[in-house]
Amino acid sequence: MKGFGGSWGADCNSSIYLCTLHVVILLNGSCKLKLNTSFNQHKLFWRLIFPSGMIFALVAQLVATSCGLGLTFDSYLYLEGAEWFNGAIEGTMTRQAVFQSKPPLFPLFISWFSFDILPYVYTVLLLANLFIVAKIISASSSSFFWQAMAFLAIAMFAPLIMVHVYLWSEPVFLLLLYGSVLILIKSGKTGLSTRSLVILAALAMAMVMTRHVGLFVVIGIFLAMFFNPHIGWRSALVILLPTILVFLVWNFGLMSEGFSERLTTLKAPVAGGSWARLQNIEYYLGAASTWLLPHNLNKLLRIVLFIIVIKSILFLTRRNIKRSYIARTLLIVIASYYFMMHTSFLIDESSADRYLVPIYPLAIILIFHLLAQVSVQGHKLLKYLVVIWLLYPAGRTVKNTIFWKDKICNEAQNVTSVNIKDNYKLNRDR
Repeated sequence: MKGFGGSWGADCNSSIYLCTLHVVILLNGSCKLKLNTSFNQHKLFWRLIFPSGMIFALVAQLVATSCGLGLTFDSYLYLEGAEWFNGAIEGTMTRQAVFQSKPPLFPLFISWFSFDILPYVYTVLLLANLFIVAKIISASSSSFFWQAMAFLAIAMFAPLIMVHVYLWSEPVFLLLLYGSVLILIKSGKTGLSTRSLVILAALAMAMVMTRHVGLFVVIGIFLAMFFNPHIGWRSALVILLPTILVFLVWNFGLMSEGFSERLTTLKAPVAGGSWARLQNIEYYLGAASTWLLPHNLNKLLRIVLFIIVIKSILFLTRRNIKRSYIARTLLIVIASYYFMMHTSFLIDESSADRYLVPIYPLAIILIFHLLAQVSVQGHKLLKYLVVIWLLYPAGRTVKNTIFWKDKICNEAQNVTSVNIKDNYKLNRDR
């Protein structure tokens, strides 16, 4: 049989062939569909799994934003910054007041678009982020099954779609983050070319000008490069030092606050002492555990089961982590971002999912990358369980999509929201 650019031999009965095609390909069970070459598996990923995940995410995002993007307190701050760039509030607010807590790059970005166009811009950003994630997956694993599972788990991830439903800065930030990780993964064995190093440095500087927490990611990238003998500390410093310089110039050079006042502003989120209070652990683990198990399960039980699963995977694959530069790179970036987020910001429980969104795709890629390299008893059973588990993120996203749509449509009737839309002058006077 010909299909997807390759020749296949099948020993399945024709009567059950069509209804079992997807499961047969993925599980490679007793009813087998054999691919002649790994090249065909690569093409199958891009021609079957990739469009399937993209369509799922696309439909969810379009349905959720059918009444426009959702608006929160952060959204109004970004809109205010965009209006400042367009001169709509020039003279009424200083740059210091507009950008006191938010860097300028994201407001500048949305200032290029009218309010009605922004939902479609976010659709493009979602597809672009998923495309880069798919490229990372393709470069990280040669196992078709684990490639497919990783991408579908990410494309069906409710919080990832959520940040493309509300007017938040995450979509642009994720584009910069995943682009940086892709360069690192592809250059990990050969070293960075001058061109790649320049692009990576530009992405790193753009990250900290999009979200202050981009500095946590850049430090992780620096460490991953520093400990990679094919890249080395010199290239790592080329990334880190200009990024820190940009961060310092913006926050302490261009802002009119004095040094101590600006430092107080930046330190405001840590008021309350996240070192002294361990609530962040509960909030982050509570949110992360919903990646694996339903939210309505007892939180403590959910967290304990989540920790057991993650520790078991890391224990079983500990030797693979040492041998794989891909695993080390992903682990260092994830750990850097999480550790510094945990110690720097005392968060609200409702925000934990949003703060963890950047590292979820990287964590899924890491875990499935490691599982693809280990052979354990019951490996086939594990594959069946993973396929069944995919029903959970898919169902969670469907449920949340309906909730987001209803919430945003109801809020669109609010006078404040209507006024924001009507008064938003992005590019309309140009």
